[in-house]
Amino acid sequence: MATSSKSAPKFNALLEFTRKSVPQIITESQGIVQGMSNNPWFPNPPVALATVTTAINSVIAAQTAAQTRAKGTVAAMHAQVQALEIYLRQLANYASSVANQNPANGQAILAGANFFQRKKPVNPNNGYRVHATKVPGQLFIMTVRVLRASYEFEMTTDTTNPASWTNIYKGTKCKFIKTGLTSGTRYYIRVKTVTVNGESAPSDVLSSVVL
Repeated sequence: MATSSKSAPKFNALLEFTRKSVPQIITESQGIVQGMSNNPWFPNPPVALATVTTAINSVIAAQTAAQTRAKGTVAAMHAQVQALEIYLRQLANYASSVANQNPANGQAILAGANFFQRKKPVNPNNGYRVHATKVPGQLFIMTVRVLRASYEFEMTTDTTNPASWTNIYKGTKCKFIKTGLTSGTRYYIRVKTVTVNGESAPSDVLSSVVL
């Protein structure tokens, strides 16, 4: 009898609230709703985003009540957080499924929904960094140096559109400062490494808001 096996999912959206404060949970939840709203990668979320927003607002109200230290308010707040987490786990599973159905854009899909990855795809560029400099309109990008390699840095402001990625640098330097950017805009960056063995898959997507 023939048998078949399925490999483990490559992309797995990270949702971990255990060690986070309630304000952090609220902020991250709002970011997820914002990232998935009007996002063409997520046309049919398993729970309505309006429902999730209502749950977030309930957590905010419960947190305000808990600050009074009135009896039962802290327990009520934790109950609201748990209810919110159920919705968010459904969204995380949905985002992971979409990313795995579109592996070439999986990292960008999760980043666009403001999810991190539990397990990142294997590629030679996982150690790179992206951050805004102190100079307005500039972004610093650095990747891991590979012997006798060249690098391609790509940028977009819209991870929902695979065609929007543009090449901003191609050369042998593993550090690069992109200038002329718009202050207050979030830019998404990915890197490819080119060696004698060929071109790597795109790296994980990192982002930063430019000063």
